[in-house]
Amino acid sequence: MFDFQFQKINSTVNIQQNIYGKFLVFPVTNGHGITIGNALRRVLLSDLSGIAIIGVKIIGIKHEFSTIAGIREDVLEILLNLKQVTFTGTLFDNIVVPLEIQGPKIITADNIQLPSNLQIVNPNHYITAICANVFLCMELEIASGTGYKLANPSSCDVKSDFIELDAIFMPVQKVNYYVENIYIKSLKLKENLIIEIWTNGSVTPEIALKNSSQILINLFSVFTNANIKPENTNVTRKINSIRIEELNLSTRAYNGLKRAKVNSLDDLLKYSLNDLKKLQNFGQKSVQEVRTKAKTYFGIILKHK
Repeated sequence: MFDFQFQKINSTVNIQQNIYGKFLVFPVTNGHGITIGNALRRVLLSDLSGIAIIGVKIIGIKHEFSTIAGIREDVLEILLNLKQVTFTGTLFDNIVVPLEIQGPKIITADNIQLPSNLQIVNPNHYITAICANVFLCMELEIASGTGYKLANPSSCDVKSDFIELDAIFMPVQKVNYYVENIYIKSLKLKENLIIEIWTNGSVTPEIALKNSSQILINLFSVFTNANIKPENTNVTRKINSIRIEELNLSTRAYNGLKRAKVNSLDDLLKYSLNDLKKLQNFGQKSVQEVRTKAKTYFGIILKHK
C-alpha cells in the first residue's frame, strides 16, 4: 500500500471560464514521481471525453468559403468561432440543435438552443453579428468523443448540406508536472509530485484528475484480475499442418521444397536457413523468398542454423 497524501494547493478561473488547478502528491517513493506524473499527463490529455460541435448547416450555404449578405463575418470565420464553444453535461448520441436569429443582432453562444442535459460554459462567446434585417438559420450537430477528430468531407456519415468541422473534444488543455526532492540531513528520502492542470471549463481539474486516475486503474486491473491463458496447442498444430502451397512461392522455390519432401509448414520448420541453402537448385534468392513469406503470412521465423 502506498502511503502518500494528495491535496490541492491552488486554483483559478479566468474570464474565458478556463480553470487552473495545482495539486501536490506527497511523499512519493524515489523514482515514482515521474512514473505517476507521466502516466497521468498522457491520460489527461488524450483519454478524457468532451462535447463539441462536429457539423454545421447554414441554410442557403453549400461550403465554408461562402459569404452571407448582411452578416459581418464570412462562413469560415463563423465556423472557427463555433469550434470554440465549450459544452458541459451528458450526451450519449449525436444531436442536432437550431440557431435561428432575426437581425440586426450580435450572436453569442448563449443563443444556441440546447436540451436540458447540456449547458454552455462560455455563453458570452462571440459567434457573429447580423448587420441588417436578415434571418440567419443554422443547425449544429453536437457529439461526444475523445481526442481530436479531423473533418472528413467525403465521409458517408456527413449529413446532406452539413459542413463537417474539426472537433476538439479534449477538456484538458495543458498539463505540467515536476518532482521536488525531500532531503533530511543531506539524505534524499522521498519526492513531492506537483501536477498543474488547465481545463476549458467543462470539467474541473479535480474531476479531470480523478477520472484519469480511474482510467489508469481500470487499465491495469486487466493484468491483476485476468488469468493468463495457456498456449493454445490446437492452434499451433493447425498452423504446422498448413500446406506449403499457401506460401504462394515461385515455381523454382516450390519445386525445390517438394523435391526435399517438404510438404507442409510442419516439415519446413525442421529446416534452418542454412539447411535450405544445401537443397538442390535452391539458391539464396529462394531461401530469402521462403523466409519472407513464412514470416509475412504466418508469423514464422526460420532459424539460421
